[in-house]
Amino acid sequence: MTQTDQIIYTVDDDGTKKYTKNGQLHRTDGPAIKRADGTKQWHFENNLHRTDGPAIERADGTKQWWFEGKRHRTDGPAWEFADGTKQWWFHGKFVEENKDETMTQTDDIIYNVDDAGTKSYTTGAKVVTTGAEFVTTEREIVATGAEVVTTGAEVVLANRIVIT
Repeated sequence: MTQTDQIIYTVDDDGTKKYTKNGQLHRTDGPAIKRADGTKQWHFENNLHRTDGPAIERADGTKQWWFEGKRHRTDGPAWEFADGTKQWWFHGKFVEENKDETMTQTDDIIYNVDDAGTKSYTTGAKVVTTGAEFVTTEREIVATGAEVVTTGAEVVLANRIVIT
């Protein structure tokens, strides 16, 4: 192991503790930044990243889920604010904000993985799939890398996801 491959631990004048590797924020067994106020940040190769919980836990209770440097969470909101506001993000794209604890049917996020392993997320009129990027809002469809067929209110993707 060379000197640059080692994890370097430093403490700033304000009490912030940092873990770096090769000059980048990096730690695999805990937060790479611990601030004096209690805020914690998980980084992997200088990107906010954590697979087993929020990558940012602020002292005020705000939590943010990040994956490979992008806001992302598949099993709930990716950003939970201290005031109760919640935002859903998928691969860095904002999907929905809901300030009420009582969610309506159009606000529900439906997470699905089909037999082929294609992941899709639905919230109201918005759909995001990770197999091939696909985002739709009421009358706008943006698709890359997927065949999209639209007929009236029905959207059919080549990967067998059907939204009506």
